[in-house]
Amino acid sequence: MNTVTMPSTHTATTKDAVFAAATELLDKNGKTTTLEVRDHLRAKMFWTEQRDISRWMKELASENEWDSDFNGTFNTFSRQNTSDDTTVTATATTVAAPVQDTPTVTPAKKSDPDTEAKIKDVLFNTFHIYRGVVKPSSKLKTDLGLSDGDINTLNTTLSTVFGLPGIDAGKCADVAALAASIDQIKSTFTK
Repeated sequence: MNTVTMPSTHTATTKDAVFAAATELLDKNGKTTTLEVRDHLRAKMFWTEQRDISRWMKELASENEWDSDFNGTFNTFSRQNTSDDTTVTATATTVAAPVQDTPTVTPAKKSDPDTEAKIKDVLFNTFHIYRGVVKPSSKLKTDLGLSDGDINTLNTTLSTVFGLPGIDAGKCADVAALAASIDQIKSTFTK
């Protein structure tokens, strides 16, 4: 048997990465196949093999009550129609920095969904953290695994994206608090 070594330019695929990719494709298209998930991950520089994607997708379908149908070549997955608004969630598996107490900024108001969406875009584009994994309650350090250096990069990137000075992600416990903090800075800065 020939052994293929993962190139140093790629990231090893995990079940959480498969979940995030599948969720993104399900949100976008309403359904997805194991081939689409594999190709989506490969485009993001993940090292994937079809057998692993198929195995994890079957597990995820069972865990998240997704419908599965074999189309003759690939399994097709979709969310079951439910009468309630059940939210599918996942826990990101990351190598986290040592846990430190992070001061929390209490938002003056609920954060703007557009701000949260831009933060998810920055996290994806800068750190390759899938949008489907990031929730408003995601802790920047413990859930998303951002280090102090990553937080500095995040501050710089967010300041550029929003065109605002004084963004300090390190003082925010989670994505919602960060979004509320940015909204508060925007309202002060634009007055």
